[in-house]
Amino acid sequence: MKTTALMLSILLLFTACSTLSPMGRNPASLPPLENEARMLIDAIEVNYGPLKMKQESVGLEWEQHKNHFMEKMKGAKTSVEVYQSILELFAGLKDAHVSVSIPSSYRVKFDAQFMRVEGKVLLSHLGASTREAGKCGAQVGDELVSIENRTIPELFEMMDPALHVGNERSTRALQTRALSTWTEKNRLVTLVRVTTSGKAAARFTFKARGNGAQAECALPAEVKGSPLVSFPLDANLSDSDALAAARAELTRLAAAQKDPTRVRAERENDLGRLPLSRADREILEQALRVAELQDQLVGLELPEARKVEIGQKRPYFKLPKNFRRINGLGAGAPIVGKPFNRASGVFAGIFKRNGKRVGFVRVPSYMPGSTISLLMADMSLRALLSQMEKRTDLLILDQTHNPGGAVIFSDWLVGALVGTLDPEKHMKFAIRPRGDWISTYSQLTLELKGIEQKEMQAALGSGKAPSGNQVFMRKAYLEQMQKQYERVFASYARGEFQSPPVSLYLTSAYLKDTIDSLFVRLDKDRRHRFAGALLDVLYPFHSAQALSEGQVYSKPVYMMIDELDFSGGDATPAILQDYGRVKLVGVNTAGAGGTVEQFSSKGMFPVSYSLTTSLMVRPGGRLVENYGVKPDIEFELTAEDVADGFSSSFERMLDKLGI
Repeated sequence: MKTTALMLSILLLFTACSTLSPMGRNPASLPPLENEARMLIDAIEVNYGPLKMKQESVGLEWEQHKNHFMEKMKGAKTSVEVYQSILELFAGLKDAHVSVSIPSSYRVKFDAQFMRVEGKVLLSHLGASTREAGKCGAQVGDELVSIENRTIPELFEMMDPALHVGNERSTRALQTRALSTWTEKNRLVTLVRVTTSGKAAARFTFKARGNGAQAECALPAEVKGSPLVSFPLDANLSDSDALAAARAELTRLAAAQKDPTRVRAERENDLGRLPLSRADREILEQALRVAELQDQLVGLELPEARKVEIGQKRPYFKLPKNFRRINGLGAGAPIVGKPFNRASGVFAGIFKRNGKRVGFVRVPSYMPGSTISLLMADMSLRALLSQMEKRTDLLILDQTHNPGGAVIFSDWLVGALVGTLDPEKHMKFAIRPRGDWISTYSQLTLELKGIEQKEMQAALGSGKAPSGNQVFMRKAYLEQMQKQYERVFASYARGEFQSPPVSLYLTSAYLKDTIDSLFVRLDKDRRHRFAGALLDVLYPFHSAQALSEGQVYSKPVYMMIDELDFSGGDATPAILQDYGRVKLVGVNTAGAGGTVEQFSSKGMFPVSYSLTTSLMVRPGGRLVENYGVKPDIEFELTAEDVADGFSSSFERMLDKLGI
């Protein structure tokens, strides 16, 4: 079925209708706080994709939860109580993708870090100046017993109403990391006290690993930012100066985030530095617009507020002594040094063990940096893995502590390991069909058609017709995407809560093919050899033609996972496991198993928030949300690993794998 003028008219009608009050209420007739509460509840019921699944499968008592929220909002006496109630509403969904930004930048930070291992919270780092100032004899590996006389279970209970991601182990891991950074969201700031010298501090009690002796340390804290503006709720609420200040603070916080307009400007600046013809630049610009639209449909990044120092570039554990980082494909051609890291952010190298050559690639996230990085990421990954194919007997991928990122980057890594992507094995998404989603997908298909037209024009201008393969490829992609669009549109038109699972990897494959064909053409025309990092990637050891054809790693692959892998950090191991391509090693991932979108409320108590709007669906109908991905081979960290700075944990894992 083609998109006709009549269909577009119907689409516009549906889109217009979707902007009406979803429950048919008249908010203006409600008291101010009840109106505020009702708008947030309506937003969740209209947009939150996993709502029915959580009611049916994981025990979410939604009616009870929202009624409790309404009662708390009605009884709120101060602005702080209002925001605490809003935080509890969203945290009650127990979803790692759901977060709320409130107008507070207040932070109390300690130069200490903690990890939850073997059911205990252990000290994994204590800064020298902090140790000295706090006269603290605690050692790395010691157990944290309490903070300000609150036991660890009590501290977790304090945080539960505003910080819970649905997966118990991942929740406790995030809460453990929050013990060193207190905010008004995690509620720990109420424990901070002021010393006689006027500085902030808190009492931490530790139990020594060896003899069990307890030691109390008054650890100093660094305090930054502005707290929530607190004011009583009265009849002059709408005219409150404090409320205006709260709104101004939220606006300031929102402005600090990366907005789409700035992203597009940066992209245009990046493209302007490439030695491309105007026609080629337009094709590439439109292809990247496709990627941008896909991110609107399937944004897999973990919200910034929940990253909690996740995504570190290098592994937290010690690598073998004979590990050698890959610095290039050969003399004068760095690929994993400066240019490759700029492209993909991975850390890679090779070591030998028991007669085997073992490749190691750390993937800290699926978030390449600039536009040029995105353009280079796929070919850079394939160039790296082509070297691994020649120089190793097996590969270990480390994606522990991975916050997720761009679907395109994740799909490209999968493609470099499995070859052709299979829609029957690949992750699908059950979409919460809404007018804006339908409109975005329709726009995406129009952008793809625009690329096709520009390629035809570019070919005509050069006097060469597009190849039969190019024409067939474009037509095949467009037809498949049109079918996916029609399935979601049919669910939308019928008023269904969720669409049947659909494939969204097609845009990743399409963008890869577009970039490949452009690079191959430039590679053949030596007048357009790229400078700088791109030149290092493509020349002289690999032509673009070679990189775009058959660069797949074929040897055994192990992937390390843990409870701090979210979103794309859930999806990528799940996809590779479903292809039968890897053995997953570690513990269950977090279960951030949907796609996230950003929303905002412009009421008297403004907030911006993210909601999961669809569900990842694995082959056979298996869900990722709250369940995560189970390892094929379980491997747990121990208290001894923390105490020795993880100097032997990787070797212990290799022993378990028989490597």
